[in-house]
This record gives sequence, C-alpha cells and structure tokens, in this order.
Amino acid sequence: MLNTESETRLNTPMIPEAMLQQDLSDALAQRELRLVYQPLIRLSSGKTIGYEALLRWDHPKFGLILPTRFVEAAEASGLIVPVGAWVMHAACLEAACWDKRLIVSVNVSAVQISAPGFVDMVCAALTESGLSAARLEIEVTETALLDDEGVARDVLQTLRAMGIRIALDDFGMGHASFAYLLAFPFDKIKIDRKFICDIAWRPESRVIVEAVAGMARKLSIEVLAEGIEEVDQLVIAKLAGCELGQGLLLGEPRPAKDHYRLRPVQPPAPYRKLAVAA
Repeated sequence: MLNTESETRLNTPMIPEAMLQQDLSDALAQRELRLVYQPLIRLSSGKTIGYEALLRWDHPKFGLILPTRFVEAAEASGLIVPVGAWVMHAACLEAACWDKRLIVSVNVSAVQISAPGFVDMVCAALTESGLSAARLEIEVTETALLDDEGVARDVLQTLRAMGIRIALDDFGMGHASFAYLLAFPFDKIKIDRKFICDIAWRPESRVIVEAVAGMARKLSIEVLAEGIEEVDQLVIAKLAGCELGQGLLLGEPRPAKDHYRLRPVQPPAPYRKLAVAA
C-alpha cells in the first residue's frame, strides 16, 4: 500500500496538508483510488507466487500522488482506516479472480492495526470476496509494531490463527527487528532494498543478507529481497539464500488486468463501518 522502488523515481506534487486530507476524503467517494500489483517471484524457479497490492491516487488536479505523500496525511487525520479498509476489500476482491495458487499481499499501518474492528474488517473482506485466508498476506513494518506492541501482537496472532500469512517489511532498518522475530508470528521477512541495492558492490551488505537468510531458514521464515533492479543483484540475492524476490527487474507494478486476463471487477464502495478519527 505504501511505496515501492519504482515510486522513488516519480515526483510528488506539493499540496498543503489540509487540502490533501480533504481531497483524500473526497477521493474515496469519487473512486479516485486504484490498486496496482507488483509480482512476488520465487527465485529458484522464476515463477510468480503472488502480487503485492500497491495504492495509487489519481488526483483530478495534481495527477498521480504517491502513497509516501498521502498516507502520512491519512494517518494524521484517521482516514487511513477507511482507505485501508477499501484497499483490503479491493485487493481481496481482485485476487479472488486469480489462479488459486497465487497470494495477494496487503500493507497495513500502525493506525489500522490499533483501530477497533480491524480483524472484523479483514474477515469481512475475505468473506465478501470469497478469497481463502491462506491466499492473503498482511505486511507490517516495525513502526506498526512499535506503537502498541501488545495490541499488535494480539491482532497478528489472531490473523495468523485464521490462516493469514504475516510478513515483516523493510527488515534490517529498524533497531529492534531481530527481537521482533521472537515476539511476533512472521511467515516472511522482506529484506530492505537498501541492502539489496548495495549487495553487488558492498561485501558487508552481502554478509548481512546471508546472515539474515541463514537465521530465517532455521526459524522456518521465508526471506524476500526487495528492490531487485539489476541482474547482479538478482544473482547474488539468490546465492545469499533469499527464496523470493521483488523489484523492477522481476516485474513492475501494473493493474491486475495487465498481469492476468480477469473478468472485470468493480472495486467496493467506500468502507464506512469503521469510525474515522476527527
């Protein structure tokens, strides 16, 4: 839902915060939000195992606005709750049309996890779409775990007990990442793209990736290398022990219809069952 390596190459228009929040509220009703999907690849076979859902906002005046810009405003205003609910419902609805071997990965923020009714919202998205829990993966960052570790742990354990996969995003950049592997039920860790960007020319990065991959293997946790953009990065990440990869070299974010021939799917209407903070 937040950013991918491709988004760092785009310019974000400067919009006053108050206007951004108001326009984002209208964007839900006006259906200006859309999802694109970036492939998740198994490096040993080159096969796609699923897609990460990424949010885009086509602003009628300012054009494409990056999630790295408007998600912050959404969290500050509480709009991240209905926006995040729309993303979850839309992603599950589209993924239900895919080959049943493919998963869909959805990012969630700290505000979403701590919001009342989050687990119920996820359950509703699965029920209404018909997507099995085993085909949904929820990605969290360390920031989402820091705000209220107790609540986050309970929520993630509940979701995992339902059969939903849990992934830790941007692994290696936070000060407590290793401790979280003991405290939370992760199925996958995504090594931050900073290490992958440097892996072909900086020996220290390769050593770190190899160490993380080796540790994760012993904990039965899959490892995904983020931000693969060059062949050297792909080869070394695979040799270092990363089972999965994601990045522009392996596939750009595109609408679902550009990845698979799906029947047309109408995104759900704005989700209003969760309270929006004032």
